[in-house]
Amino acid sequence: MTPYQDINKILSSMANSIQDILGKNLVGLYLFGSLSYGDFNPNSSDIDLTTVLTQPLNNCEIELIKQLHV
Repeated sequence: MTPYQDINKILSSMANSIQDILGKNLVGLYLFGSLSYGDFNPNSSDIDLTTVLTQPLNNCEIELIKQLHV
């Protein structure tokens, strides 16, 4: 978790949605960038996530993941 309560809610929601979409294909979801390094600026920074998968995404998964992007 991060020191930002609102960011924690977003991360939790994203992680749950990604898990629901990818199921067993999801190996891990990792936070990187300024938020993980302590340089996050709530007024200008974005949230960087990356995933590790057991196999490439299929077209349906891609479309569902695209809908999560804000």
